[in-house]
Amino acid sequence: MSHTMISRAPRRIGLIGHGQIGRAVADAVCAGRAGAWELAAILTRNGAAAALHHGTPESFFEVPVDLYLECAGPQALAQLGEGALQRADVWSVSGVALADAAVRARLEAAGTRYGHRLRLVAGAVGGLDAVQALAVDPAACVDITVVAPGAGDSFAASARDAAALRPHGVNVAVAVAFAGAGLDRTLVHFNNDPDLSCHAISVHARSAYGSFESRLLPATDAQRGLHVVAASLLAALRQAEHVIWSG
Repeated sequence: MSHTMISRAPRRIGLIGHGQIGRAVADAVCAGRAGAWELAAILTRNGAAAALHHGTPESFFEVPVDLYLECAGPQALAQLGEGALQRADVWSVSGVALADAAVRARLEAAGTRYGHRLRLVAGAVGGLDAVQALAVDPAACVDITVVAPGAGDSFAASARDAAALRPHGVNVAVAVAFAGAGLDRTLVHFNNDPDLSCHAISVHARSAYGSFESRLLPATDAQRGLHVVAASLLAALRQAEHVIWSG
């Protein structure tokens, strides 16, 4: 289905992170697959080795942008989110950073002071809109199950505790918690699986308004530049350009 786009000059993106997710986003934006957006600056860990790349936050933040996309991980959001919110809205896939109450307070204060907002993009999870609707009921219950490849201990914990136990594996759980019942009332089941091909994320929400279940099997192909979290960011960029949109 084709969509009518809002006619305006391209808006400028500051991209924080150029790993597997960041590269996929950058390539798609430069290829015109994200609508009327253009890359203005990229903050990289390894220094300024190419056009638009910046090796320090100081030079990166000197470039005026309309939106920051953060895809470098929770530590990057904690360290750079405040400076970014002073200048523009921020879209992030690193919700784990917000499980730290002090970090969340700093970012909320910056956004309030400078009039900018921080959005957690869904990333590798589906159905945040349904979770939001069901969570209008203050007694809503939300569970999320993450099956991830690799070694390590499995556990069940609140989203807040899960963020401390597995800081690089439960960003989706924190996004679900913010959409729904909150960090302390969202239960996370994290299961390691020795099968390296096994990766699944399931959400189950229940309230007076009904129940909802979703299951996503994320697919990643580094050689082809495919990453479902990058696709989530691109979908959000496209949606922001539509005259008529859903979700």
